Amino acid sequence: MKLTELAQLLQGSVAGDDVEIYCVCGIDEQHPHAITFAENSQSAAQAEDQGFKALVIPAKVKTNLPHITVANPRLAYAQLLQLFHPPLQYQSGIHTSAIIAPSAAVAPSAYVGPYAIINERAEIGENAVIEAHALVGTGCRIGSDTRLLAHASLGDGSSVGTQCLIGPHTRITAGSIIGDDVEIGARCILEECQIDQGCRIDNMVLVRSGAHLGPGTILVSHTTVQEGAQTGMFCVLAAEASAMPQTKVGNYATVGGRVVISADIPDGQTTWSGNPPLPHREDMRRLAQRNAVPKVVKALQKQLKRQ
Repeated sequence: MKLTELAQLLQGSVAGDDVEIYCVCGIDEQHPHAITFAENSQSAAQAEDQGFKALVIPAKVKTNLPHITVANPRLAYAQLLQLFHPPLQYQSGIHTSAIIAPSAAVAPSAYVGPYAIINERAEIGENAVIEAHALVGTGCRIGSDTRLLAHASLGDGSSVGTQCLIGPHTRITAGSIIGDDVEIGARCILEECQIDQGCRIDNMVLVRSGAHLGPGTILVSHTTVQEGAQTGMFCVLAAEASAMPQTKVGNYATVGGRVVISADIPDGQTTWSGNPPLPHREDMRRLAQRNAVPKVVKALQKQLKRQ
């Protein structure tokens, strides 16, 4: 597409040659006919060195490359990604190699890929996608517009809401309940738990039996939520954080990376860090005091020598 055509879609203004754009890339990638975005002069200079064809920039940034000026370059970049890399569209139907139990109900608009298995009394909603080698257990329910990616498995009696995404090689065991608009990454394990609406779960996350994630909770990669642990609304657990059994993270709380949650965390828009976890400012004060200990010890040793 021409740069001017992209500018019309992004509602921005063009400067420089009306070059032809064939793809969109991140600033660390290289392609002679690509466009990317830059939020500052340093990124713009890097893009020029990388050989990009054009840039999306805010008004405050200057560049010698042909560019589109917009108010929000990140939003414009997301729109470009949707344009050049649209979601894969599936034609409805059941692949000849798929195994569908006689009592299973598959909506006419759904897609079932090669070697997928759908067991007895399972229900697959409208426009749902069951990719290759995925497994849907007995009595499972999958809502409309939900995608179960390759090699993912859903245990007996589990349910997944509408507009969900279950990543490849993710295993959801029997009796789990997944709400609407939930995204789960690759190689996760969810064991008979409840995941409420709007949750986002990154790759390689473990959620144990009896755990409950409140609406809008975000679990970053390699986090663990142990048996019976709960999170409130719109919580965030950063990478490698771990909620111990029967603990509770309050509404709107953010827990830092590698934190072990050994006691309940109260409600509030507070970031918790360290072990045992404290509000971030208190944890930084604790760390500063800990770092000051060697100096205190040296000062005491000097006083003892004088005596």
